[in-house]
Amino acid sequence: MYSILLPYGIGYMPHTSLHITVSAAAIINERAMYGVDLFFNNRFKEAEDFFKCDMHQYPVFALAYGAIGFVRAMMTWEKPAMKEASDRMQASKDLAAACVPVESTFGWLVGSKSAPMNRVQMEMTLIMAEASTLGAIMLLTDEKYV
Repeated sequence: MYSILLPYGIGYMPHTSLHITVSAAAIINERAMYGVDLFFNNRFKEAEDFFKCDMHQYPVFALAYGAIGFVRAMMTWEKPAMKEASDRMQASKDLAAACVPVESTFGWLVGSKSAPMNRVQMEMTLIMAEASTLGAIMLLTDEKYV
């Protein structure tokens, strides 16, 4: 069992989750689409609660939970909402990074001879990139920098 320190507590991941199979990732993504459907059918609180329940276990749920916080922050411009969204994005990046070996994420950039990324590692890298992008947008639109 691995423990990951997150802003909302500690996330616990069984050692097997670091090697998620493609079929397991597809099932997780299919579950996540249910939450996306809730969100786009104006059931925002239900969608947020749905993603919050598994945000410590699945990076895609953490990203969706962070994205909902991002939307709230961009709509309200309240400092607490901005801080919470930023914390959620960081938690999403941390959880996804724990699932991807460092050499698979950046090894190909420096010409490493490590094995190419598999589909799950690529997905975790994309989750980290999406969370970083949303965090950067919040930083660029922050009033103290405009």
